[in-house]
Amino acid sequence: MIGRLNLIALVLGLAVGLLIAHYGTPQLVDLVKAMKLVGDLWLNLLKMTLVPLIFSLVAASTVAALSQMDQGDLVRRTLVAMAALLVLAAAWGGLSGQLLLMSGLIPSGLLAMPAAAVAHAAPVVGDLVKGLVPSNIVAAASDGALASVSIFALLFGLFVARTQGTRPDRVLPNLLDHMAQAMLAMAEWILKAAPLAVLCFSLNLAMTMGAHVASFILIDLTCIIVVLTGVIALAYGVAVVFGGQPLARFAIASLPAQEVGLGTQSSLAALPLMIEAATQRLNLPDVTSRLVLSLSVALFRYTSAASAIAGAMVMAHLYGQPVSLAQIALAIPTAILVSLASASIPGMATVYAGRSMMFSIFGLPLDLIPVLVAVETLPDIFKTVGNIVADLALAAVVGRGAVSSTEG
Repeated sequence: MIGRLNLIALVLGLAVGLLIAHYGTPQLVDLVKAMKLVGDLWLNLLKMTLVPLIFSLVAASTVAALSQMDQGDLVRRTLVAMAALLVLAAAWGGLSGQLLLMSGLIPSGLLAMPAAAVAHAAPVVGDLVKGLVPSNIVAAASDGALASVSIFALLFGLFVARTQGTRPDRVLPNLLDHMAQAMLAMAEWILKAAPLAVLCFSLNLAMTMGAHVASFILIDLTCIIVVLTGVIALAYGVAVVFGGQPLARFAIASLPAQEVGLGTQSSLAALPLMIEAATQRLNLPDVTSRLVLSLSVALFRYTSAASAIAGAMVMAHLYGQPVSLAQIALAIPTAILVSLASASIPGMATVYAGRSMMFSIFGLPLDLIPVLVAVETLPDIFKTVGNIVADLALAAVVGRGAVSSTEG
């Protein structure tokens, strides 16, 4: 519902903003400019939650993942295969983003970098690497260095699992989990006002950029869909090459679940049909399929990393910012980490967290993220389909391994 309201607010804001830019009185123009303050306040509220939200989620997810690794060989193999697919998807995001920039089809410098963001533009390679391990994590957090916060949270979670995981009271793991739930609740509350913020931002964008505002939205939307189409094709390839499934049989078996996903934009809603496809049409072990697919729906957001990386690269090019290999190399593991940590975040909050993280790595301002998220309805369809295909491909890979180990 919020997603549709965001889209309505975007279209309304762009249309009204263009009309005011051409026919509005000076008083009306000043009023619209003043409305940006509302959007800025909302964005500051969202930024305020990002650091504690990402820290608590990454740390809590690390502890939970390590505890799950002790629950049996099947779970371990599922998590390892899941991580491998996420690496593949994120690498595709970096590669496809670079190919899009090299194509010459995306104009450079279409957007003007805000003066306040120039000082935080992407650093050189040495500073980028050194910034991953800051001497003062509090200062890094205050500067919005989300990658550094994620690395610290990962290390913190590792040592919490090592020192507290076997304790019967589990004080720190429970505290991290409660903190993550509280920050999620706060983020959900802030996101309820997203349509108002989108309206304020789109009004001002239309007034300052005119008809060009549609250009960068269309470019971002098209590039994200191209990247998602490629990452879906990769999932089919994984099912064939590593899952041992004939392409035609796998494609036909996954269609009913994809149809439900298209209608509901939810992998969870398609879970019963995914289990049926795996066990009855792909002839995978029943117990293995149920466990793998249940874990996948809960933890596995295959398409998120690829779209977040490529989208940030495209936006950097639109801002006229150079994209370095070091930034791409940093973006890939960071996107994987955020994808795993944000598995329990509602869809819209996931997009905000993922895009904010990637924008910070590429030295971009966050001001346009509400507008970009407002048009996520169409890419979200591709993401749902991609996640369903990847879930079944993962079940095929793990199921094939389970059959091989049983026969051995």
